[in-house]
Amino acid sequence: MINQQDYRGIYIHIPFCKAKCNYCDFYSVPLTAADWLEKYTRGLAAEIEQRASSYDGQPIHTVYFGGGTPSLLTPAQIERLLTKLDQAFGLNSHMEITMEANPATIDFKYLRGCRLAGINRLSLGVQSFVDRELRLLGRLHSAQDSEKAVRDAYAAGFHNINLDLIYGIPGQTISDWVFNLRQAMALDPQHLSLYLLQLEPYTPLGRRVEAGQLYMLEDEQEYQLYRTSQELLAQKGYQQYEISNFAVPGWECQHNLLYWDSREYIGLGAGAVSFINRVRFRNTNLLDRYLQAGAGYPLGFWQGEILEKMTEDQRWIDAVVLGLRTTRGINLTDFNKRFGVDLEQVYSGVIHELVTGGFMMISDGYLRLAPSAYFISNQVLGRFIQ
Repeated sequence: MINQQDYRGIYIHIPFCKAKCNYCDFYSVPLTAADWLEKYTRGLAAEIEQRASSYDGQPIHTVYFGGGTPSLLTPAQIERLLTKLDQAFGLNSHMEITMEANPATIDFKYLRGCRLAGINRLSLGVQSFVDRELRLLGRLHSAQDSEKAVRDAYAAGFHNINLDLIYGIPGQTISDWVFNLRQAMALDPQHLSLYLLQLEPYTPLGRRVEAGQLYMLEDEQEYQLYRTSQELLAQKGYQQYEISNFAVPGWECQHNLLYWDSREYIGLGAGAVSFINRVRFRNTNLLDRYLQAGAGYPLGFWQGEILEKMTEDQRWIDAVVLGLRTTRGINLTDFNKRFGVDLEQVYSGVIHELVTGGFMMISDGYLRLAPSAYFISNQVLGRFIQ
């Protein structure tokens, strides 16, 4: 019962990195051959053509180049991909087109080329303005590199810039984190994404924690860092619009809002995930298929595995959990129109308990988390899955 006036986003995964960071568990590989980027671009072009051949015509709302390190692509390669996307799906000149970038891989000339190619939003993987923390994380850039990257981005014509920062790094103090936030805000980005460090045991940093060489912060310390973020950013006019994201009003990330509004998206590239018609599936991460695709792999060469086939009930429950990540919450009337579900009736007991406990609120027709519950959102949202 999803509104037929729905829309989708496009995510393009660029899996290459100069070196894998110590905390990273995303699908990425070291860029070890000079021609891989060109071959991969041709593979993506082939996938775009093949995916478009059976496309149902839903309008595209946003485009996002993620990774890996998309800023390893040349501006010419980016322009070719955007042209191919426009031919296949239809883009418009006002849509948000984001590229993630590593400060170690960019300069003014490169950024100017990307801006001219059609990128209009830049997401910089700064992670920290403390060089000691950057070394621990295995980042290739310095704090000075990040500051220069932001200045170069503005000079190159970007006016929509996000900075990613990580908190909860082993050994990080409140004063370290305050320094990070102040350095970030001094650069006047329109958007800040603040992520709590969470380690898988098979990552290099995770293995050091498992071996007792490093220690993660206690929950209370992590909470204090989070609360400090909320207070400092609010003072500077940044509004928290999602659990981990803050923006100058009007500069919220439209692509991420698409996810949190439980819209559909097309994932392109090795290991990319798509969500179409209640099915979440992942492309193959067999890189050779993409590197050979320009030579004419058959239709569907990208297909990997189905991650989830949702029932109607699972579909709207997924929308509840995603929508409650935003600080605005869920418009109960709109949700009922979109999915045919009265949340106040279906979840009457859970909502009553959470509202009474101070974890949720209903106001102005919206069901939303109470601000005090943002840091423990996973536990609260879990009540809607049971």
